Amino acid sequence: MMNEQLLIRFLMKQCSAEDIKSMDRWVSADPSHADWLYEMEHIWSLKDELRFSDKQQIKKSYHRFLSGISRRPIPATQDKRWKITAFLRYAVAILLVGLLAVNGYYLLRSKKPSLAMNTIEVPVGQRASLLLSDGTKVWLNAGSTLSYPSAFGEKKRLVSLIGEAFFEVAHDTDKPFVVQSDRMYVEVKGTKFCMKTYPEEKAVVTLAEGSVQVSSIDAGYRAMLKPNEQISYSEQEGWILTENVDTELTRSWIHGELYFVEQPLSEITKSLERRFGVRIQIRNPLSTNDTYTCHFRETDSLEQVLFLLKETRQLDYRKLNDGIIEILTIKK
Repeated sequence: MMNEQLLIRFLMKQCSAEDIKSMDRWVSADPSHADWLYEMEHIWSLKDELRFSDKQQIKKSYHRFLSGISRRPIPATQDKRWKITAFLRYAVAILLVGLLAVNGYYLLRSKKPSLAMNTIEVPVGQRASLLLSDGTKVWLNAGSTLSYPSAFGEKKRLVSLIGEAFFEVAHDTDKPFVVQSDRMYVEVKGTKFCMKTYPEEKAVVTLAEGSVQVSSIDAGYRAMLKPNEQISYSEQEGWILTENVDTELTRSWIHGELYFVEQPLSEITKSLERRFGVRIQIRNPLSTNDTYTCHFRETDSLEQVLFLLKETRQLDYRKLNDGIIEILTIKK
């Protein structure tokens, strides 16, 4: 029979290389071993699925496991000591199942969702989209990270964002949807909005439909946004509310396009770095009051983008030996 400690390590996915070899030898020794181990794995897997599993499924697996034991004959060549040891080993397995069933009973009664968190990271140069368990749709821009639970809690739907995302939140009056970052909270019940919160950059929330409440981490600042309004925060400028924002341009990155309307060059180059996976330096930056308006299509290459910037006759660029692109502003 299998060593109990080895079985537990196997079920908990903590086996060493030598443990795996021992497990393979034990399974290969008798076809019935594989069947028995399969049932143990199946029952153990229900531990993480009890909150979403049917009680009947647990009962069926439990009874199937017990009937397999009762049908399996004990070899006559083994002595009484083997029988006692085998009985104890089966008893340990049955005890594990029993504890699982009791634990499952309370979990099912509590109806609390799993606290397991998922994280999706989008590399530079790419975009991603996903559907959350409540039906909320999320689009993620390059260089973004979203953490979210497999199932939301009873009181609120909480996710964490680093980077930029567009949310189309499924409506639920009783369970607000909350996005948190290192600088702010955004709380909604069903709406469409874009949130940008890259490290060391200005944090921005733009509302397309519905309403959202934006709060600082310390709750010292709070504001309600209406459609086509945008709120931004930086340590240098504080909180700034902007009205009549073109939200279609704000979320144009979803379709691979980039629109910049009177944006400083530093903001544009950061977006280009994430878009093309390059490093860009501004050699002699102009004042923060100097802004640019430009539009880049999804099919535009980095060379085309740099050429278009150069055509403004306010910029020039060159590629350095280490692959860094240096942009030079031309003072008039």
